[in-house]
Order: sequence, then structure tokens, then C-alpha cells
Amino acid sequence: MFGSRRPKRKLLIIPLLRFSHGVSFEDQVLVIREKLAELYESEQQWSRAAQMLSGMDLDSTMRVIDDTLRLSKCAQTARLYLEDDDAHKVCYARILDLKRKFLEAALRYYDISQIEKRQIGDELIDEEALEQALSAAVTCTILAAAGSCN
Repeated sequence: MFGSRRPKRKLLIIPLLRFSHGVSFEDQVLVIREKLAELYESEQQWSRAAQMLSGMDLDSTMRVIDDTLRLSKCAQTARLYLEDDDAHKVCYARILDLKRKFLEAALRYYDISQIEKRQIGDELIDEEALEQALSAAVTCTILAAAGSCN
């Protein structure tokens, strides 16, 4: 069953590698990344599917992408990382932050800033990333306090 998906993957990966750096091929690269993400997801390779989506340039100046689509792709990427249980704390904190649940996001960011294990999945975590998480926790705490004054 999985063997038939491997040739499809190769057919998508080759053009992705060739065209991912060209500005004129941005739309095609987006389509290829979405298709690869679908294939990886069907094979339950959650992190790879999430990596395909997170590699999409949704902030390009060459085209206009509405905020709903951008948020949808971010949520889909986070969901895929959650499926694999890699980097779930980071994704969940960002989702809470985007949903303006600042107090909950602050708690999650603080938890992240205190991790002792310096690796999440394949990614090594440096001190600067931990400091950024702590800074995000402080910012969310301030925003939560400001929002409760209404």
C-alpha cells in the first residue's frame, strides 16, 4: 500500500528541489509542498508533513495571501507537529497566542523557557531560543493583564 506512494513523492520532490529558489515558481512550489504534505500525512509521517507546510513562503511580496489562509496553514502545521508529539509545546503556545488567550500562552511559553532537554525532535535548542520563549511569556502576561482591565 505504501509502496505506490513512494514514486508520487519522488515526482514531487524533484521539481521542488529545482524550483524552490525561483521567484517565478512560487505558486507551483506551494502546490507541490501541499501535495507532499498530504502524502506524508497519509503515510503518518507527521513531522515531514509539517516541515513541508512550514517551508511554504506565505509572506511573499509577489502575491497576496489572506490572513484566514495563513492562519489555517499555521494551525494545520501545528496540528501535524502535535500528531508526532514533536515541538507540541511550542506550537500550542503559538496557537494560544494567536487566539489571544494570553494567560494560557504565557504559561506555555514559560514552561518552554524552563526546559532542560536542549533538543526537540531533530532541532537543537539554544539559550537564545529559551530567552525568546521567556520574553514571549512576559509579553503575553502583560497583554493578559491589559485585556482583563475591560
